[in-house]
Amino acid sequence: DMPENSLSDHCMEAVERAPVWLRNDLINNLNRIGGEWAEFSRDMVADVILDAAELQVDEVAFTLAHVSPILLENVVLELDLFIENAETIYESDEYLDYVTIVEHGDFDEGDYWTTLEYDIRTEDDEVIRVEIDRDIYYWHVVHPRLSDEEPLYIDPATGRQRQPDVGKFWRNFLLNEPDDGYTSLRDQLEDCEVLWSNLVNNGTEENGAIGLITMWIRDVLEFTSRQERPIQPVRIYRMHIGRCGEHSDLTAAAGRAALIPTVCTSTFCTDHTWNEFWDGDRWVVWEPVNNYVDSAPYDNWNELPAVFDWRSDASVWTVTDRYTDHADFNVTIRDWNGRPVDGAKIMLASEYLHGGLMPCTWGYTDSDGRVSFTIGDNRTIYLRVESGLGNFPQQANSVTRVISNSQADREYNWSHQFDRRMPRISAREADDVADPTNHFQGSLAYEMLSETADGIIFTDAEFFMDVADARLDFFICDEENYRNYLNEENFEAYNIEELTESGEIGFVLPTDHSWYAVFSNATSLANYMEAEVATTFSVSSEFAVDERGPDAPVVYRLYRNYPNPFNSGTRIPFQLGRSGNTAVSIFDMAGRRLFTGSLGNLSAGSHVLTFDGSGLNSGVYIYEMRCNGFTDRNTMIIMK
Repeated sequence: DMPENSLSDHCMEAVERAPVWLRNDLINNLNRIGGEWAEFSRDMVADVILDAAELQVDEVAFTLAHVSPILLENVVLELDLFIENAETIYESDEYLDYVTIVEHGDFDEGDYWTTLEYDIRTEDDEVIRVEIDRDIYYWHVVHPRLSDEEPLYIDPATGRQRQPDVGKFWRNFLLNEPDDGYTSLRDQLEDCEVLWSNLVNNGTEENGAIGLITMWIRDVLEFTSRQERPIQPVRIYRMHIGRCGEHSDLTAAAGRAALIPTVCTSTFCTDHTWNEFWDGDRWVVWEPVNNYVDSAPYDNWNELPAVFDWRSDASVWTVTDRYTDHADFNVTIRDWNGRPVDGAKIMLASEYLHGGLMPCTWGYTDSDGRVSFTIGDNRTIYLRVESGLGNFPQQANSVTRVISNSQADREYNWSHQFDRRMPRISAREADDVADPTNHFQGSLAYEMLSETADGIIFTDAEFFMDVADARLDFFICDEENYRNYLNEENFEAYNIEELTESGEIGFVLPTDHSWYAVFSNATSLANYMEAEVATTFSVSSEFAVDERGPDAPVVYRLYRNYPNPFNSGTRIPFQLGRSGNTAVSIFDMAGRRLFTGSLGNLSAGSHVLTFDGSGLNSGVYIYEMRCNGFTDRNTMIIMK
């Protein structure tokens, strides 16, 4: 499950600057910073977001939401690097002719994001303009991590971490600080008009920025190596030598410095790595050292068991089907009762080119206990499972053979059952409630978003990966049965169902005691769910929740709280049209007032109330803001 939100007001102020779509990820990552200096580290991260220029807040906040919390916890990173990273992106946009930054949305409303537009020459020699998706921009252009290195300031002369000005970060360093006798990447790309020209294996200026960077890589790196095998692009550039690993790392850095979405692509078992770039439509293979562009001859060298791309948080996804004849491989993990086990890490391995076995890709099971891979043909596949219910095989660092001589176009299935049990909800449908005299009626509109696994593949690189669409158990119960639910005992409830996709639930219940509308992830072992829920309620007698009347001044606004749902603390933002005595109250669904915060005389403008809901049970609550005769109400959901 997601950790309890224990962020300070200072951290939540930083969260408020981030785009709405990013806030949950940022809250999650900040809360996962632990250790003795957790509060200090979190506040340092918040400072960086608060100090960022308005135009670059989204880039800075995204990277800090998706860098490993372990690195932030250990105070390893120079946080100014994240500011420099964003600033250099905008500086590059000023002089790179083939690409343009595009800003979308409204910063003041929190609904904003950035993408890039490129000029691309088609196979028909027509220049078209293509805009990339938001996620491609943030993950594969903005993020300062490329593969297995950490985003650090590096001394080019030694390869060790150093503070600026001795220490350099690759984005600005490659663009603007060439070694003697070499051309800077910025000068190399001067007057370049297109991202690429769709020319296969053409590493010349005819192929746009891709061709020019290919020429630049081949000029600055000789294909050889000595004892030192660096992974930091700054050090690789200064040494001017390297094999496929160094070439892949430097190509990824050069591509992103040139505002081109670029990833590192690897096949560990055959000891090779290269790159791909995104052209707005597809990932295109790119290996400058061999002058490969949109050509994939790797299957002619060795049989490939699996090929994966690196995401910038050091998670991976398999892309085997782009490079070899392939088969589908489905893995299912279950408990003693046959119920699915979520969040299990599955490692595949195969024979290594130089002897022994080597991992070839990884994945995490979803709430169906399932994860799927694409594997190459003519290989033996081994597997290891690590989960909250146990490991298989039990011996550390061991694997089991699951496929011998894989065949193309086949579907392979493998399952394992642990001898332990998953958590479960023991609910049965309660008898119908008699038609009440005083009652409230309500509806819950929901949209299930994503199921996320919390994973680690490489050292100190914790990440959060969406593995499926979200699903949650839902029910409504009274206080006694809610206590039974919390105590993992049998209980009775209404409207018991599993929520998937989107929909609406309506209900009518008496007002004579408390009721709990519960969205439960209790049957998950490790993964957590993200969902959006909108609620409306009305009560027949003492209390009613209505839409704001048409005469209410538009300059007074009560916004949706965030995060919502939440498990401890949340923020309630509102706007006052003029100064006045202001109060915010919290009610349960029966209309009973639980809390009133008298905020005193507040000035006109925007304000935020931090509400600590740690003392309340899971359920739906109503919050109300009053000032100068203006009243508005919204609903919020506590999930524990």
